[in-house]
Amino acid sequence: MVDGTHIRTVWNGLVGERPWSALVAWSLAAGAAVIALVRVLGLDTGTPLVQIVAFTPYLAVGFLAAAVLTGLMRRPVATAVIVVAALSLVAVVVPRTVGSAASGPGAPLVVMSTNLRYGGADAASIVDLVREADVDVLALQELTPEGERALLDQGLAELLPFRESHPAPRARGSAVYARWPLSDGGVRSATDGGFWQAYATVTLDQGSVIVESVHPVPPSSVPGTRDWLVALRNQVPADAEGPPRILAGDFNATLDHRALRALLATGYQDAAAAAGAGLTPTWPFYGPRSAITPKIAIDHIFVPEGIGVRDFRAVTIPHTDHRAILATLVLPPG
Repeated sequence: MVDGTHIRTVWNGLVGERPWSALVAWSLAAGAAVIALVRVLGLDTGTPLVQIVAFTPYLAVGFLAAAVLTGLMRRPVATAVIVVAALSLVAVVVPRTVGSAASGPGAPLVVMSTNLRYGGADAASIVDLVREADVDVLALQELTPEGERALLDQGLAELLPFRESHPAPRARGSAVYARWPLSDGGVRSATDGGFWQAYATVTLDQGSVIVESVHPVPPSSVPGTRDWLVALRNQVPADAEGPPRILAGDFNATLDHRALRALLATGYQDAAAAAGAGLTPTWPFYGPRSAITPKIAIDHIFVPEGIGVRDFRAVTIPHTDHRAILATLVLPPG
């Protein structure tokens, strides 16, 4: 029979007393501490920190696993550092899962957004989802002329007859479709040479809201990250003059990015987090990246704090790497 003392002696001989265990433990501790500080202090202002911070929920879990490993190596100080880093990330992630559905009075408004991946998303699935979910407003990104033609052939205009549409090749096109009349519409880019963002005022019995289809450029390179930061800073804040504003689309950012939290701080709330679904992943779900990239939430519906959120969900659409997102909002009476 082998007792615990013998097992510990063997383990110490294999790991705990090996010089490399200190190197491994303190390398893990240093990395965890740096990443936690970057996230908590909002220091993600360039490559590669922007890209690393996007995976904060996974890093929190990974740090906990690293703490177990360094604990087994009998490196208590390094373990303590990693545990503190892990708990710091857990503390910023968990609140996204504890929201609650709005229950007050008001008129429901179902908002949907989807990135069409160069117009190639399955049009029939999108239109079927619009019909099944009784969608009132649809924001589209990466709308090409061919993609819009496919949607119209499937009957989108019969469900949402009003539109502010600006199709374009590749990823630049954008549109807002609605069940209700639109006015004061247009299109803009949040940065020079960036993707288009269609917007319009939706007129309802309860009043008017502005809906914008958001699409900053992705932070996929050093110059791209600079443009991405500019584009997020140039999104219209919630406290801007005019009717309440809803931002829906592919933000190419998670709630762990400082630039996105700065936009929220102007008076928006993230619909997914408000409904307790803030960790619902939306990308990537198609293409070569889908097999190797951890799935994260970069598609959002931002609503002013005066508008309630009844529910939120994401639906996988064939032939696009972004899931469609839907939120039932509650507009205040009158």
